[in-house]
Amino acid sequence: MDRIIQILGRMRRFLSFLLLIVTPAASFSFAQERPDRPGPPVASAEASPKPTPTPGDPRAEELAQEDYEALRPHLLEDLSRLGRSRCVILGGYAASRNARVRENAVRAMLDTGCDEIAAFAPYFDDPDPWVSETILRAVEAHLMTGAVPYLLDRLGDRRTIVSDDGTWTIGETALRVLIVVTCQSFHYDPKRGPAGQQEAVDQWRRWFEEHRTEPRSLWVTAGLALARDYLRRAYAPHRLEGIRLLALIGPPALADLRAAFERSPGDLKARVACTPEEPPRVTDRVPCVLEVENVSTRRIPLAPKPDDPVVELRRDDAVSERGASRPAGRGTVSGAGKGAGAPEGSTRSALPAEIVSRMVDLAPGEVLRREFTIGPVPGAGHYEVRTRITDPLTSLPPVEAGTMVRFEQ
Repeated sequence: MDRIIQILGRMRRFLSFLLLIVTPAASFSFAQERPDRPGPPVASAEASPKPTPTPGDPRAEELAQEDYEALRPHLLEDLSRLGRSRCVILGGYAASRNARVRENAVRAMLDTGCDEIAAFAPYFDDPDPWVSETILRAVEAHLMTGAVPYLLDRLGDRRTIVSDDGTWTIGETALRVLIVVTCQSFHYDPKRGPAGQQEAVDQWRRWFEEHRTEPRSLWVTAGLALARDYLRRAYAPHRLEGIRLLALIGPPALADLRAAFERSPGDLKARVACTPEEPPRVTDRVPCVLEVENVSTRRIPLAPKPDDPVVELRRDDAVSERGASRPAGRGTVSGAGKGAGAPEGSTRSALPAEIVSRMVDLAPGEVLRREFTIGPVPGAGHYEVRTRITDPLTSLPPVEAGTMVRFEQ
């Protein structure tokens, strides 16, 4: 019996020893899985409690639909009965695991007039780029001056939006909206190195801290003065930045913007050339190029329409019957500003913000090139090629040029 008691005592001491070894190991394993470094801040229930969707929530099921435009009328009618609480309720869907629910909830916040940036805080760190893009659209639509810190934080966001309208990054949208809201621009360039970008961000932050309590009307006045200063500079990037600043300030800057685009009829010369490798057949597509040269002694800004050049191809039966033509591919030069004249109201046809991405600032002697093709054609003969580029921010008629091309059967 004494022997058995001794064996049991030894086993108890051995088990105690094993417990001392296993317990620290388990603690260490847990520490590896839960590092001390905190994750990214989440502006949700921890900061300010938000109502979260409950299982079987009919509104969540509605927000999960693919076609937002189809559900929009009924959804907005439902939300309109909730008053200002709709913004808080929609903010609660930031906790949803369904990206479509979160995106549609933010779109509903935009459409129902949630105009305070704090209402969108639960979505600030959402991983879906479309959610961030919609927040930026809301900031722009309501000119939320309190959103400046959020916009600055988004400048480096490289997540990409791909849509029928093109491809761009969240950072590019944030920069445009930041300029729209603040009416300021401090040489931020996504292509610059981190040091140059940080310098611009720091300048924007200092400016905001100094002027955050001012009415936005003073920001507009200061922005106009800053843009005019940039336009007076000889440094081309700053001039273009000034033009873009005026465009993004919008209607208050329209007079300055049109003044910046004014020019004399002879400042630009256009020529078009079509250069097939051999005489083209009626089924061929012929490569052509339109060149617009600044022949003045000063810089000339242009904002061609997205579909420019407009190309017209007409068969010239008189030339075909005579059997004579100008050499194929030789262009005629027309004086810029000659032609049928600008369509009525053309200087008011485009909102300033729509032209920012297509602005160019031609130096003396610099050439703007636009490539296009002509053909196939219905039958052999001589065809007149007429091209034109329209600038909606000048009172002058379109810039035009033409040439003749012979197609063989």
